[in-house]
Amino acid sequence: IAMQAGRFTGNHRRSTDAAVAADLRAAGDGAGTLAATGNPIVLREFTPTGTAGFLLTVPTTGGSALIMAGNATTEGNLSLSSDGSRLVFGGYAQSLPNATGLAASSSATINRAIGSVDARGTFTRQVPSSTAFSAGNIRAVASDGTNYWASGSNQGVNYFGPGTPGVIATGKANLRSAAVFNGQLYVSSQSAAGTPANVGVFAVGSGLPTATGQTLATTVISATSTNGFLLRPAGDVLYVGTGVGVEKWVFSGSWSLAYSMTFTGGASSVIADFSGPNPVLYATVGTNPANALVRFTDPGGGGAVLPTTLATAPTNTSFRGIAFSPG
Repeated sequence: IAMQAGRFTGNHRRSTDAAVAADLRAAGDGAGTLAATGNPIVLREFTPTGTAGFLLTVPTTGGSALIMAGNATTEGNLSLSSDGSRLVFGGYAQSLPNATGLAASSSATINRAIGSVDARGTFTRQVPSSTAFSAGNIRAVASDGTNYWASGSNQGVNYFGPGTPGVIATGKANLRSAAVFNGQLYVSSQSAAGTPANVGVFAVGSGLPTATGQTLATTVISATSTNGFLLRPAGDVLYVGTGVGVEKWVFSGSWSLAYSMTFTGGASSVIADFSGPNPVLYATVGTNPANALVRFTDPGGGGAVLPTTLATAPTNTSFRGIAFSPG
């Protein structure tokens, strides 16, 4: 998986910063195939015009090895910690080559773990777990810079630490993305199963919970499969990546859908730069696998948009998550 991000210097909210996207690589160099047994994770930076910059390959051997399942298109979500200090993502604490299917494996045998990359480009494997998402996918990670939460395919919301780890919210087992905005933990789901019985973005408990027994509260109900999401710091605009594009939600006492921007491939992950008069959005797009990093300006109304392609994933690689760089 290659994760493409903004540059690893400067203020991550500046419009001059690049975006980082997640990219899964077959055999580390595009040779071979994206496999259930695992592929390397690569962090790649691009400027707002698509110029490639910093590249970091996450270790695939040794005590800090972290890999992802190349065939699992819902893995590889990437988020920036709410304090802006690090990029965070989930994976499997397993070396390559590996002959065991990652998602079907017991977490006691192949620990689920969290990776982080700071503003200096330093990778750290954080808090491996022998119980989280056993026989399931770890899909996304959220952090406030100190604490770590993860979402996945079969357990709901897991708190990884540094406090006592455990499953803190079980209302919906099948989740997608996760992030912390304005002191609140959020997750998304494209499954209506569980509670709440809808598809969309949900607040987990109140604030940044670490104890068990948390409930999910619906923030927005998406019209289609919900993937990554981005909340404006002012708390009044929420962009949601979907299977057909990006939804724009606005808050004025309650959340309402302003309009949907549609484009071929949909958005598996989305971020937005609010520094100019019109928000500029970046997304990873395409399915099975995701295959491009794109940019477009919010047109101020719904309908089809034509994004500019900044980069296309090479053969046997797959762009996944996207986030601005840590500062």
